[in-house]
Amino acid sequence: MQSQSIMRLTFALAFCLSILAFASGCAKQSAPPSNAPAVPPSSFPVYSPADLVTSTKYDDSAEVTTLGSSFFGSGDDAAKPYIGVQELLTTSASLDQLHDWLKTLVASPPPDLYPSDNTIANVFATPAPAQSGAPAPTTSGDPPATDAASASPASSAVPGSATPTGSAAPVPAVAPSSYGIQDPFVGSFQAFGLVPSAFWSKDRGRAVMIIIMDPKQVADHLGSTMDLMDQYERLPAVVRGGIDQSIKKNTGFSVSDLLNASTPMGMIVYATRTYKSKDVRAIILVDALRQPNPLPTPHPSGG
Repeated sequence: MQSQSIMRLTFALAFCLSILAFASGCAKQSAPPSNAPAVPPSSFPVYSPADLVTSTKYDDSAEVTTLGSSFFGSGDDAAKPYIGVQELLTTSASLDQLHDWLKTLVASPPPDLYPSDNTIANVFATPAPAQSGAPAPTTSGDPPATDAASASPASSAVPGSATPTGSAAPVPAVAPSSYGIQDPFVGSFQAFGLVPSAFWSKDRGRAVMIIIMDPKQVADHLGSTMDLMDQYERLPAVVRGGIDQSIKKNTGFSVSDLLNASTPMGMIVYATRTYKSKDVRAIILVDALRQPNPLPTPHPSGG
């Protein structure tokens, strides 16, 4: 549903900008990831070596109160917000290496977390690519070994560390059995050409979402949409406000929301615009806990 909204947003934005072609001036660099104070990074094992760009608070309470559902919540939990940390990391590793890292995580997840069914299916959809002598990925934390054949010492690297001290486990070739866990956000990032990976606790009280991406590939996938965002930022604030209100009424979110790097979508846009000309890959990680109390949600309307 959100991916369809992005497409509607793109067309609406293109129409508005065609009318407002008088806009002039240089496009601004996308805003910093967040003006919020930094928070400690997640304990979830991340790829190493990687550089931690930002670690800020994640809170989808606004989605609950304005759209009626938490990003991670479903069913009875839809009105309960998830709050935690959102990180952006960059690495010189290839997408192939990052996919192998995900395979290792899915086959041997951190304690008390389980990969969703779509994560298992997506990560193991194709055979592991040849690495041509590339260095093996390592993870931080202590993921449990699956069996004697694949077990190896876990890395003691911390998020952002470039000096892992342990050996990486061999990349598993066989997908683990299904845990019967579903993600409510499976198609949320299709407009970016991205498929998230997710890990959940059994009671769904904790959710970890990982997005790996090549900013240049995402920029190429979005094509003219990236240019439209640049043009949007050239407009006077009063004009942007009118466009935002119109588009949000039709799509559920505005261009400003899409450029808000405190959300996963906004972080994708930020990483794409910031690193599309650099030879780096990006990792976006959200680690959040379900809150106990539901929030008020919008009443259904016929209009």
